[in-house]
Amino acid sequence: TTEPVETPEQQLAVVDFYRARWVIEEYIKAIKTGCDFQRRQLQDYESLINLLAIFAPIACRLLLIRSEAARDAEAPALSVISQDELDVLGTLGRRKLSAAPTVREIYLAIAALGGHIKYSGDPGWLTLARGFEKLQTLTEGWMAAKLQLASDQR
Repeated sequence: TTEPVETPEQQLAVVDFYRARWVIEEYIKAIKTGCDFQRRQLQDYESLINLLAIFAPIACRLLLIRSEAARDAEAPALSVISQDELDVLGTLGRRKLSAAPTVREIYLAIAALGGHIKYSGDPGWLTLARGFEKLQTLTEGWMAAKLQLASDQR
C-alpha cells in the first residue's frame, strides 16, 4: 500500500480498505458476468457509460441479495426485495416459499427463475441475474395488473 501505516489506527484503516476489496470484486463480477457487460460490444465511451448507469444499480441489488443470503440467511425476505416482488415469487415462482420467507429462500427462488437446479450448489452470477431479470419483468406485469384492477373498480 502507499497509505501510511505508522500507527495502529492507520494499520487498521489499511486492513479495512483491503477487506472492502472483496466486496468490490464481487460487485465487478455482478456487472461483468451477471449483467453480461462485456458481451455488449459497445464501442464509444458514452454508450458504455450509459449502459453502466443502467447496470450499476442492478448489480448492486444482485450483490445485496447474494451477500445477505450468505451473511444472514434467516433474515426476512423483505429486507432485500419489495412486497410486490415477494408476491410475484410466491405466486409465479418455480419454488414454493414458506409462510415467512427468508433471504436465502428468496435468493434461491430468484435463481430458480434463471434456471438454477435445486441440488447443484449455489447459483452463479449469470443464473442469478437471469432470474432477477425475469422477476423484474413479472413484477412490472404484476403491478400493471394491480393498477388496472384498481382502475376497473372505480
